[in-house]
Amino acid sequence: MIVERRSPDLLVFRERNAAGRFAGVGVVLVGVYAILLYGALAAGIALAAGGLAVFLASPTIVIEVDRGAGRIRCVRRRMLRNRESSWATASVVRVEARQVWRMSLGGFYRTGSLPKAALATRCAVIFQDGSCLPLDYRGNSAGITPRRVAGAAGGGERVAPAPHLAEFLGVPFETVEPPAGGR
Repeated sequence: MIVERRSPDLLVFRERNAAGRFAGVGVVLVGVYAILLYGALAAGIALAAGGLAVFLASPTIVIEVDRGAGRIRCVRRRMLRNRESSWATASVVRVEARQVWRMSLGGFYRTGSLPKAALATRCAVIFQDGSCLPLDYRGNSAGITPRRVAGAAGGGERVAPAPHLAEFLGVPFETVEPPAGGR
């Protein structure tokens, strides 16, 4: 996630799904190509419609933490609709990084090896009522591991949001170990 704005009372993270949008445009272009060059009308329309659906469904996630107003707001913006959720900052219990075992193919098609258990980290803000706000939306460990960290203290730097959010809210940051029998 990218820190878009940072001040003593406001912290805003943004995650754009550019890969989904580029993939959607690419599939639309393949559909148009199939229609124009091969005359495959049904396949071209199906590809173009699928690409358009991927493009329109690719979300931009904004997490805004406003200590002055005492609120955490999460907005999932898509081309067709937006979803907004809001919580009180006083109801935050902790920010946690939960490690879980996930099965991965591990190069099965290249090497013929069996699927392997891989450790993945899921980060979330935990509230008093037991609900949670996930901080990693790409299916990876983006909530705890940054892809790139810039040295600037202003907006635009890519950071791991979980530890920053815990520090900003003054709540504990906990790592929950996976069950032992996961492998």
